[in-house]
Amino acid sequence: MKDILTQLSQNKIFLATISAWFIAQAIKVVIGVISQKRFDFRWFIGTGGMPSSHAAGASCLAAAMGMEYEIGRAHV
Repeated sequence: MKDILTQLSQNKIFLATISAWFIAQAIKVVIGVISQKRFDFRWFIGTGGMPSSHAAGASCLAAAMGMEYEIGRAHV
């Protein structure tokens, strides 16, 4: 188990994707607090709404994989 956690903590693509998800969820909480004038933890763990944490994670994963493996670059 320790080996798996070590590998995950060193995986730049995984960390970037999790960070994108976390930032999108945090933005939802901030927007909710500003608009509703209260804090609700369900905004952080809940699904749906904007910004979409699913879209942020998927876009980050695709972009990071493309940059890491140079997808789309012409190899001559």
